[in-house]
Amino acid sequence: MSRVEAYEGVLEQAGADAFVLTSEPAVQHACGVRLYTHRLIPQRPIVCVVAPPGPPVAVVCVLEEDQLAAEHPGLAVRPFREFGDDPWEKVAGVLAERGAGRVVVEDAMPAAWLAALHERLPGANLVVSYDLPLEPRLVKDEAEQALLAEASRVAERALAAGAEACVAGRSEREVADRIAARFQELVPGAGEVRGTCIAPQNNRSMHHTSGDDLLPQSGPVRLGVVARVDGYWMLITRMLVLGEDPDFEEAYARYLRVYEETMAELVAGADPADVYERCRERAAAAGFELTTLKIGHGTGLDFRERPWIAPFDDLALAPGMVLAYDYGLESEAEYVLHVEDRVLVTEEGPKRLSDGWRLADLRGGFRSF
Repeated sequence: MSRVEAYEGVLEQAGADAFVLTSEPAVQHACGVRLYTHRLIPQRPIVCVVAPPGPPVAVVCVLEEDQLAAEHPGLAVRPFREFGDDPWEKVAGVLAERGAGRVVVEDAMPAAWLAALHERLPGANLVVSYDLPLEPRLVKDEAEQALLAEASRVAERALAAGAEACVAGRSEREVADRIAARFQELVPGAGEVRGTCIAPQNNRSMHHTSGDDLLPQSGPVRLGVVARVDGYWMLITRMLVLGEDPDFEEAYARYLRVYEETMAELVAGADPADVYERCRERAAAAGFELTTLKIGHGTGLDFRERPWIAPFDDLALAPGMVLAYDYGLESEAEYVLHVEDRVLVTEEGPKRLSDGWRLADLRGGFRSF
């Protein structure tokens, strides 16, 4: 079911023609928009009008257009000037175009905004609702799943470009820039794109800004790419090894067994706390200590959403959830072993959206595209 169809069903039950949404979670839920002004300049309205069967329309300040064009290229936008324009006339215009007579507004809308909309829609029936579909989109619809799957494949291609650039004497920054450039080439409208390269001498760091350190002749390298595609977060991490490092390769093989066996438990109905505990037990049996407080989490419009694959979350996994699955374990040589995937929970079991076969081939490098 598409996002618009889901809202259409809710409106039908309410006997209404449209939603007017203004709170951050409601706007983000309905049309994918997340703008800093929701928090930093709350008096500047960001309004999402949902009036099926047409797509959602965002009424935003003209200053937001560049970001929306980059992160949400398909979104219908009605901009208003911050000074001199009336945003509520824009909202009323969209509702009039859609023929909306009965309009549901959320109870979180400020009274002054509601009064302004009343004034501009004298013939409309505005209903304040305390029961709107405001829950974060933990379960993704088919379009969202397809977008995250394609973004995962693009991320792999960007990492392949980075892997080809991993040669002794090249700086971390050069490799990271190659990854980011390849991703932006493949997805011109992506936002917040950043590549990462962690050289062997920096490999104990879980999070690291790639700098001028040069890649040596041997040792493990960690590559990553982070970006937002149409507002949805993407992050994939991979490892490769330069030269000869048999001790690391043996430790990586043990890590991979724990990683893959635990991924197989990301099934519909699974309890996150149970999955975490079994991962901890597997890691211990393989000679590692799991110290991180989580081994994954939901992801989408928010980078970190529930469920948390952690001891403190009891939200069962459900079909349609997309998980950021990752955790680091430290090898005996004090290197960090760490990869990250996007995993879709389905009725049949977990489906890796990224090309996970490369995880098993540290020395063979990445397939060329």
